[in-house]
Amino acid sequence: SHLRFGWFNQHLSERLDPDLTPLDYMLKEYPMEKEAMRRVLGRYGIFGPLQTRLIGTLSGGQKARLILAWLSEKNPHILALDEPTN
Repeated sequence: SHLRFGWFNQHLSERLDPDLTPLDYMLKEYPMEKEAMRRVLGRYGIFGPLQTRLIGTLSGGQKARLILAWLSEKNPHILALDEPTN
């Protein structure tokens, strides 16, 4: 009853606010120290200037990395990947 399930699909990028930066988006979703969140994003390939660019200017692959970082912070026990390479 306490199972946390994470589900990645190609349409999750539609829920991202294009007017926020990846850093701002993640801090809004998961309040923590800014430097700690920068490390989380960096683990998923969102480094330096990419963290402060608007989400609307990111490529599809960069948005997918942001979504994977978002999902990882939910600490799911099971992660289902539906077409992650699209």
